[in-house]
Amino acid sequence: MAEYLDIYNSKGQHLGVEERKVVHQKGLWHKTFHCWIIFKNEKGEVCVLMQKRAATKDSAPNKLDACVAGHYSAGEDIMGGIREFKEETGIDVEIKDLIPLGIRVTVSDYKENSINKEFQEVFFINKTIPLSKFELPPDEVAGMVELPVKKCMQLFGNEIDHFYATGIFNDDVNSNYEPIIKEIKIVKDDFMSFVDNFHFKVMILAERTLANEKYLFI
Repeated sequence: MAEYLDIYNSKGQHLGVEERKVVHQKGLWHKTFHCWIIFKNEKGEVCVLMQKRAATKDSAPNKLDACVAGHYSAGEDIMGGIREFKEETGIDVEIKDLIPLGIRVTVSDYKENSINKEFQEVFFINKTIPLSKFELPPDEVAGMVELPVKKCMQLFGNEIDHFYATGIFNDDVNSNYEPIIKEIKIVKDDFMSFVDNFHFKVMILAERTLANEKYLFI
């Protein structure tokens, strides 16, 4: 079935509804939900949970990105984000769990005949969830990785060229594609690339959020 999205002008004013494929073909503005789980691990390190995208994804396959991200269907509000969170992680969250970080305005043309113009509503959730609790849809998500913020910042700042992190993965041939928790090597090229250093900003905000700082905005 065709999926429909609400569309907007560049000022965020609602214009109507359009089929999703047309939205991307014509480069129409629309809204999406982006959320990261942040927490302190047993070592007291600030960590961000990031998703490894499935190998079958049209854009950025196998890359690390937001823990949960997705489009709001036409007529949906923030409950569409709660729905997306459940679909991609198997975890139930509530609106009160969301820490709003504002709206990121972004444009990309990651594949031919597709222009993606988004108002990204960005959130954190401060929650410690054992990796074994995640239920990952293999057609969407290949894994979830616990990334220490300090190490990510060192990596993005070219102070180190790799580090190791633990995650749960369903794309390991050695486990017959059954979910397995393991440690993997992380390099800068594992992350989705953005001209605005988006993931670097996310790491900085995660650290400041868990330090109880105020006035945080993406």
